[in-house]
Amino acid sequence: MKKKKKKQAKCPSCNTERHKTEMKEAIFLAENLSRTVYNNYKGLGIDTYQNFIDCDFNWACDHCLQTKKAIAANPVSQNYCWSPNYAYFDSEYKCRTCGNDFIFSKLEKKYWYETLHFWIDSEPVNCVNCRKEVRKYKSESKIISEILRKDESEILIEELEKIIEIYTAWGKEQKAKYYLSLKSKKNKRSEHE
Repeated sequence: MKKKKKKQAKCPSCNTERHKTEMKEAIFLAENLSRTVYNNYKGLGIDTYQNFIDCDFNWACDHCLQTKKAIAANPVSQNYCWSPNYAYFDSEYKCRTCGNDFIFSKLEKKYWYETLHFWIDSEPVNCVNCRKEVRKYKSESKIISEILRKDESEILIEELEKIIEIYTAWGKEQKAKYYLSLKSKKNKRSEHE
């Protein structure tokens, strides 16, 4: 009878099965985290390697870490429910806005999850350029709404110019024309005073 091959952990970074001797860094990080969570970690007899077989968290083998295909993570700095990430590597996504493929880089992931403290399940839906456009649009919308909260008589000419500039950039010519006419009226009033 043939002996069944023992299942090994598959590195999510290179998609290669790895023996526990080929993933010392990931196992070290996992054991360190377990020591902080469980008081009697050694006494529990946990086989850390088994946790990496068919897992749903990110880690990388020693080869990927040494060749810089992946970078080690700091699990203590992450927000997670079940398991943290032990490494970051580049992943490809499709932008929901423009439809282009983009890379969510390992360095960007580290920044998202360890500096900004986003949940590790968070993933970008847009490419960097589209995310910048969304932030710009939100910023400009905020500027417009803050100006338009004022009574029409309190709005300064410079503020009207800003509104006109934004609406023109957005391609909303009718709104730009309306605020241009308000600006003209304000200019005439200030000339007569």
